[in-house]
Amino acid sequence: MKKVISMILNFIFSFSKINCRKIIFETGNGKVEGNPYAIYAYIKQFCPNDFHTIWFVKPGTDISKLDKQDVVYYRTWRYFRELSSAKFWIRSQSIGSLLKKKQNQIYIQVWHGGGAFKKCGYDITNDKFRPPVDHVQEWDYYIASDPYNASMIHTAYGYNKEISILGLARSDEIVNMDKNEIEGIKKKVLGENSFAYKKIILYAPTFREQDLEKKELTLPIENLQALTDVFILIRLHPLVKGLLNQESLSSNMINVSDYGDVQDLLLISDCLITDYSSIIFDYSLLKRPMIFYTYDFDEYMQERSGFYLDFDKDLPGIIVSTQKELLNCLKNFDKLETVSQEYLDVFNQKYNALNDGNVCERTMAFINTLIDKEEHDEKKC
Repeated sequence: MKKVISMILNFIFSFSKINCRKIIFETGNGKVEGNPYAIYAYIKQFCPNDFHTIWFVKPGTDISKLDKQDVVYYRTWRYFRELSSAKFWIRSQSIGSLLKKKQNQIYIQVWHGGGAFKKCGYDITNDKFRPPVDHVQEWDYYIASDPYNASMIHTAYGYNKEISILGLARSDEIVNMDKNEIEGIKKKVLGENSFAYKKIILYAPTFREQDLEKKELTLPIENLQALTDVFILIRLHPLVKGLLNQESLSSNMINVSDYGDVQDLLLISDCLITDYSSIIFDYSLLKRPMIFYTYDFDEYMQERSGFYLDFDKDLPGIIVSTQKELLNCLKNFDKLETVSQEYLDVFNQKYNALNDGNVCERTMAFINTLIDKEEHDEKKC
């Protein structure tokens, strides 16, 4: 039935005329965030009249950051009409669609993570032959955050088309942040609790396959309830956030897994606790301390077959493996800040050289170059 519907829709919308100035944006998790939103926001601020922008969302999505006329809901008639007539598709994850990309449309993949941290795709199994996997075959261009990210997308997914190393678009917000706005974000996220604690800690663990087999998820951070002057924000992966046992959280912990844009959470946090997540490439730009809580290191190494970076030498923070070590680090916050700076400077020079606050500008220059190449070709536009 799905194949039949897809065939009918593709036939109907094959007659849609392509608008060379129309760009559709979407993320895989349905939220308004990440690299697509950074590019969208740049267009709205600096060249709003140059492009027709459309953002695809699911019902219930927070759309407060979008222009209302740009909002289109999935699987509606307008959704298919806009998708079939947009010259550019900008996505941060591979998203299946009943409507296939036409030959004269351009799909730009901007990815959902920065850098290259934990191994993925073919790199986990170390396959000898690495043809492009199904979900990358429609991509025309890939925008990489750095050379390591570019290499990863090639070896892990067999992507063999053009790669432009321009930086991580969403990093512009961090680099160019207005410090006066941070207090406003705190109030938005924490409400009346925004000034109740001295420090705000963000706990953002990576996704683990085995968690999907659990009926309930209890986090290994019970000891942190002893930190009465610290507020802990918990950000879980979308696939497991519904498994969290809310009753296991102490009064100084709040689950922010459903909060719209993770960038806000990074900006208001004084410290990040993570493990193997690529969120470190964003957070390191703030030059604030990070703790790598790797209580299941051996098990995770088996699952992922290792990392792209040197885990012991490259990480921009302190590595701990027990709750006791984690608690002691946070109790000695001043020392943690001092030690972290040594790692952060080296890490940023190596992995964040292009994240200079001008990534969106470079990205739009790249898109305009593509338009210039094709705008006078009536067959393509």
